[in-house]
Amino acid sequence: MEMFREAVQYMYENEEESFSFKGELDGIWAKKKWLEIGGKLQPGSYILFSDTQFQPDGLPIRITGIKDYINNPHSPELELSNTPVAGFLSSDLGKLEGNEVKEEERHNNVLSFTKRRYRDAVEALSMLEAAISGFSAAINPITIQTMAMLVGDESLQFRFVNSKTNPSEIYPDFKYNQQTKVFTIPAGILQHMTLGVSKLSSSHTASEYKYWNMSAYVSPPLDETNAMYLYSKCSKSGTTGSFLLSKTPYKMDPGDGYYYFLTGALSSEYESERSFVTVYGFTEILPGRITVGMIVSPDGQTYFNVAQGEFGGKFVFKSASGYNNITDKPDLSVYGTKDLLNSVKDNLQNQIDGKIDTYYQSSNPWNSWPSGTEPEHVGDMWYNTSTGVLQTYVGPSSNVWREIVDPAAVAAARAIAEAADVKADSKRRVFTSTPRPPYDVGDQWITYGTAGSSMFICKTSRSAGSSYNPSDWQKADIDGNTQVAIDRGIVTALGFLTFGSTAGMRADGPIRLWCGGTKDNPTFQVSNAGEVIAKTAIRLQNNMAGLTGVGTAATSVRFWAGSSTPESAPFRVTQNGMAYMTGGRIGYFEIINNRLVWEGRDYFGDTSRTIKLGYGNNNDGLLDVAFGASTQGRFGVKAVGRAPGSAAIYGSSKTSPSYPAGDTVWAGWFDGYIYSDGYFTKSPKGNIRGGLKGAYRINNSDTWFVFDNGICVACSYPRSVDLDTDKF
Repeated sequence: MEMFREAVQYMYENEEESFSFKGELDGIWAKKKWLEIGGKLQPGSYILFSDTQFQPDGLPIRITGIKDYINNPHSPELELSNTPVAGFLSSDLGKLEGNEVKEEERHNNVLSFTKRRYRDAVEALSMLEAAISGFSAAINPITIQTMAMLVGDESLQFRFVNSKTNPSEIYPDFKYNQQTKVFTIPAGILQHMTLGVSKLSSSHTASEYKYWNMSAYVSPPLDETNAMYLYSKCSKSGTTGSFLLSKTPYKMDPGDGYYYFLTGALSSEYESERSFVTVYGFTEILPGRITVGMIVSPDGQTYFNVAQGEFGGKFVFKSASGYNNITDKPDLSVYGTKDLLNSVKDNLQNQIDGKIDTYYQSSNPWNSWPSGTEPEHVGDMWYNTSTGVLQTYVGPSSNVWREIVDPAAVAAARAIAEAADVKADSKRRVFTSTPRPPYDVGDQWITYGTAGSSMFICKTSRSAGSSYNPSDWQKADIDGNTQVAIDRGIVTALGFLTFGSTAGMRADGPIRLWCGGTKDNPTFQVSNAGEVIAKTAIRLQNNMAGLTGVGTAATSVRFWAGSSTPESAPFRVTQNGMAYMTGGRIGYFEIINNRLVWEGRDYFGDTSRTIKLGYGNNNDGLLDVAFGASTQGRFGVKAVGRAPGSAAIYGSSKTSPSYPAGDTVWAGWFDGYIYSDGYFTKSPKGNIRGGLKGAYRINNSDTWFVFDNGICVACSYPRSVDLDTDKF
């Protein structure tokens, strides 16, 4: 079946012709729609690609790469491809983090709100004045005495629901991250309560209302500090919609084929914080009654979601009888309590067999116990590997178990159930009196006494019928000072715990956690200062990166990435501090084909200047500089300086070069032939050519000079020469 799934996936991914290409986003268009599209420009997102020749119908294609430019932020270079992309290290780490987040959210699925300040409320008033029509000017009295108050507008009478056929109101988790400055909204269904409802009736069916499927929204980082409106942009002719942030207000029906429903207001940034509030729905205030959907505290930490009957945050019920004063409190007697477990622990010492068996299996162990032996199993534990439920047997004869709900105890049982030796026999024992075989490696023996408790770990297995041997058991703390407590499935030890003979924990000393070797000289350790030390290596799960302590030479690798072999990894740092990489960036410089390359771009995003350092091909130099007409600056290479016996620019083509004399200073010193196909110096009257070759006449006279490669080799009718002349 697994092979079949792999084959189907391969056929699906390869049924289309594979292609990829790059393109630059139109900066002018993107800047206008940046709040709408900026958050979607992420690797892994899809865009609808169409081409009159290749894909006239269009198809979703994934963004596989994005190259941003600091000087042109709205014109990133996008790489698009329909070829599946292999995962990266960051993706694997993201999955681990994502799993933790999902597990956290599963137990803490509550809404989040931003802090609300007085200035935010005042700012929201001015935003609403600009966005909503049909109201008179604002009033500002000290007191108001009235019989009723209605807060809201007819155009804003919509809500978010969980279904179109049987709708119930939900409150979307509008979330603004104060650190990343990203505003996110989950997908949902918008139901308008007045639009399209044309008849008066005491009730309406669900089908009479208008609904829109709203897509999820992720904004780009909101680096600008302006206040913004949040609109639900819904199609007038369809059933789809999207969320839109805007610095300016919209009319509800501007005539472009969409409704713009004002949904909320995001305040301007103040003291590195923003506040968001919703503005849809209504609030009715009558004598002795307030009808409202949500009540939120100013700090955003406590809320009462009246619409859904949910509250979150910290609530304290002031009552003399506390929990017992709640009339509809749940029955907790089905769960194990601390007193119950402690009573079970005390009773264990009086059991016939003097041990606790812990079963790790999906079937009920009670069914396998011989009739009449059930009382011996009181206190035994059963972790159901199918359901993940941990229970303790209370019997004493019937099939009665009590669930243990302590998260730490359940997690510990789950971890033990995955151990290879536990999977082999699905059982672990805890002895409370002198162990009698059978017992296995890893079983525990807890002794109780007036001086405290001790824990022993079995290190040698013995089968049934054998005799107890004290050497089969090792004290958890070598120095004999371990104090052990068992509370609701949690074992607390003051001293030393070992797991077999290859790992352990200490409550004191420089080494607190260790694995491999001995407790005083382990191969892996965590110190009391929080330092992690590994004698060999710390590798990531895919084995393509890590830290290593192997080797003592200056060239021994300490950090690496990109290969399972540290010594040949494309990125590595050795013990002497040297870093080696076959690619990467250093500021604006990029390592390309073993060369250090810097590229500058003009306003249009084209390459206008480059610097390349290193061996090149064809006519490239070891130091290669190029710049175009749009380049700022006048020089490709500029050298300025003076010192006795020096030159700002020096060049030699000789094996035994000569150098400027100690009392001379030169802008350029060239020791060898110089080729010039143009002017290289200038006289007061104009230009004089260099590298002359042939006969030259002076001022149309009989005086001629003959040059060979810039050297005068003959002359006729010598005469004094005007040094300012240009006429030869």
